[in-house]
Amino acid sequence: MSLVGQRIEHYRVTGRVGRGGMGEVYRAMDERLGREVAIKVLPLGLALAGERLERRHARLFREAQAASALNHPGIVTLFDVGSWRGRLYLVMELIEGDRISDLVARGVSTNEALRLCADAADALGAAHARGIFHRDVKSDNLMCTREGRLKVVDFGLAKLRVAPRADGDVAESDDGAEPPSPGADTAPDSLDPDATPFEDANAVTADESLPAEPPGAGVAADAHANANANANGGLTRAGEILGTPAYLAPEHADGVLADPQTEVFSLGVVLYELLVGRRPWEAVSAAAMLKAMLSTTPPSPLKAAPDRRISATASTVAMRAISLDRSQRFADMPAFAAAARAAITGDRALSSTRLRWLVAGAVVLVPAVVAGLALLRPRLRQAGTRGAVESAHAVTPVTVRGTRRVTFEPGCEEYPSFTPDGKTLLFDAVVHEPAAPGDTELFALELDTGARRRLTHSPEWDHSASVSPDGKQIAYLHRTSAGGEVRVLPIEGDTASPPRILGKGTGYPVWTADGAVIAGTGGSEVIRWSPPFDGAPPTVLATAPKGGHAYNFAAFRDGVVFVAFRPVQQITEGTLGELAPGGALVEREKYTFVAESSLFAAPSQEAIYYTRHALGNLDEIVRRPRAGGEITALPAGIAPRSGFAISADGAHLTFSTCGTSSLVARVGAGGALERLGGRGEWDDYQPSRLDADHLLLTSNRTGTDQIFVVSLSSGVARALTDGAAGATLASASPDRSRVVYLDARDGLRIVPIAGGPTVTITHDATDSSAQFTRDGARIVFERRTAEGPRIYVMPAVGGEPLPISPSGARMPSVSPTDDRMVYVMTSPGKPRALMIADLTGAHARPLSRDLPPDDYLNPRFSPDGKRVLVLRKRADILEVSAEGGPAKVRWNAGTDGLDGAVYAADGEAIIAAVLRWEGDIWLVDGDFH
Repeated sequence: MSLVGQRIEHYRVTGRVGRGGMGEVYRAMDERLGREVAIKVLPLGLALAGERLERRHARLFREAQAASALNHPGIVTLFDVGSWRGRLYLVMELIEGDRISDLVARGVSTNEALRLCADAADALGAAHARGIFHRDVKSDNLMCTREGRLKVVDFGLAKLRVAPRADGDVAESDDGAEPPSPGADTAPDSLDPDATPFEDANAVTADESLPAEPPGAGVAADAHANANANANGGLTRAGEILGTPAYLAPEHADGVLADPQTEVFSLGVVLYELLVGRRPWEAVSAAAMLKAMLSTTPPSPLKAAPDRRISATASTVAMRAISLDRSQRFADMPAFAAAARAAITGDRALSSTRLRWLVAGAVVLVPAVVAGLALLRPRLRQAGTRGAVESAHAVTPVTVRGTRRVTFEPGCEEYPSFTPDGKTLLFDAVVHEPAAPGDTELFALELDTGARRRLTHSPEWDHSASVSPDGKQIAYLHRTSAGGEVRVLPIEGDTASPPRILGKGTGYPVWTADGAVIAGTGGSEVIRWSPPFDGAPPTVLATAPKGGHAYNFAAFRDGVVFVAFRPVQQITEGTLGELAPGGALVEREKYTFVAESSLFAAPSQEAIYYTRHALGNLDEIVRRPRAGGEITALPAGIAPRSGFAISADGAHLTFSTCGTSSLVARVGAGGALERLGGRGEWDDYQPSRLDADHLLLTSNRTGTDQIFVVSLSSGVARALTDGAAGATLASASPDRSRVVYLDARDGLRIVPIAGGPTVTITHDATDSSAQFTRDGARIVFERRTAEGPRIYVMPAVGGEPLPISPSGARMPSVSPTDDRMVYVMTSPGKPRALMIADLTGAHARPLSRDLPPDDYLNPRFSPDGKRVLVLRKRADILEVSAEGGPAKVRWNAGTDGLDGAVYAADGEAIIAAVLRWEGDIWLVDGDFH
């Protein structure tokens, strides 16, 4: 009997949503709070007497307990539980939108598929952290709301993890969940893989089919599995394997109970479905499904659906998630989510080739932005039929109508800005000229015609252009190894007249309404140059709090300037401050800082736009009202990696996707690169030699940065670190028995190469560049302090670190043959010097008088201690004698970049971490006021 029109307590039932095995789901109005909700009611057909009814009620309450224990935006919210006319009911948020199975039928982009599954992994990971496993993860139990949010529904199969007692029985969990009765609530064996035990189009659904299952039913369960059930933590009891066969990890048949990896498998099947349009395995029964999984390997999504242009990265993520070998599967949901998101942001080469046929100015929706238009941040809601995204408290909505790519050249284009009329974009890009490899210059792009012209022609880097209010001049940063300087140039370019040098500066210059230029000093001061730019010194407007580095600026017409600053030489929590004319700098907000960030005054002058880190290591643009109120995020996918800007009329937003990928390679004759460490779609970097056939490197192939030992002959990689957190900057002991590295959770750790317990020796996450001394008894490393970076030494077994350098010393390299070190000496606004000293810090001197200060990075000794490799400007690998003398260029990266270089074990070959730059400028049409 339908309950539509009836009243359940203070809930007025207005419609039927769907039917689950445990009950009907209805739409209802909560008349007490004035909101629509969904209600699941135990049906009359299950209102049995006696113990059976009590077990059913107990299960429904356990479902309520599981749901109420979770508080995550990606999990359906439980509002209430109660009893009405002898029947139990659950009240939960009303979810309106599409099941993922519906999206599978319609088809989605690769990036949308990855983003949906990453969001689902976030939600499921939050449940796992509470000891709760869904146990029926599938495309029917994941929903995309009308606002684009991913919701995990139906924790009806969920059970709280409970500990086994010594007597083999199962103890109740701390959450109070009762263990199920023996033999109760088993799943039918004859489930069709396309059928589900429920048909719930909305919210939390049930785990049982109707009518009651026959005695003895169960999916691939035997006595061995039942024995393992209790031994593995009591998540299930005899005869119980619950879930939908097409999505169940095959190890369930061997008694492996629900754990993070079994649910990773299930979500991997969903990802495969979204990418390909069908599941990896198809069968007509549960037994046939298990047989298919164990006997056949499905084609990768890349091969299964070649017409969909699925990226190799996305294909790899899906296949790893559904690997039958648990050691190859993602260890948990955070690792799955990180890998899925990395496949979105790292698929630059695919985006470039996929869209190369499009002419400039053609309207193209970038997959990440397509996903973004569907996947709005949880704190946003849709406003109106035009897809406007509006904060619950914001006055002016943000609307996105379409996106198109406007640059198509290889390499990177970054830091875009508009002319006042909105018809021209300015940006910087690498010039592909043999005489000036890696030189970055400024360009102008006419949006109507696609015509592109070069504005600057000076050596070194010209970037971050800002256009004056009258549209006649640009201010930009010219950066050399000696530091940065702010320059002003007629918008026609430097062929019309040379640029005017305002003075030393850094950050991203911005114009004020009265034609002045604001920038930073490279330290804590915010400075202003006033027209006519006749050589007068700048005015200091404000000083950032102690240790703050003024980085980004946004000027409003009323003279208020917003400033973003962060701790010196760190990319960490930043601060947004407001500077009134003639007033002090007032702190407004703390947020996770983005190095390649931007601030922008809204055209309405009512808000500030800026970039901050979001979940999954993505970046997002947010809008913050000046008068206070809720901070709202733009749709996911509008995620600048290297700057953004808004047109003066608020009708357009532009952003850059410029970013890097990294590979470790041996530099061969003639500069040819031989890639080491395999050819996966991951990033390898920070190489360090181990022995003649092995290399240490940092890689994100597991979803987070970890230390790997790589065989140079076979390419086989073995993880040394545990995968629970990021691990970087590894170096081996002289006897090659231990490795010291930085753990992102803590500080420096030492791990035996052959395996064994890891020892933490420091507890400062700023420690880095650690190396053993030649006797293996001490560790030399860099640590960030309030006064700046310094080099320390400490016993390898732990103890008190002692400073052995002045402030400003970085990146130490320890000689393998004597007690000396080479390091980089930094000083604000000055080029870096390469220094050599003993391990007490005494007798420090320049490594070579023939090596002038420059932008040096990551020096490394040769195995015999007689030579040093060092990077210059991330473009050249220099070699210099440890006793001084002239340097020679061993390799130039051309239009690529460098992150590190070491000698191979033979002392002659060079192994380098090479950065490949790729990214373009995109134009977003909408309302950004």
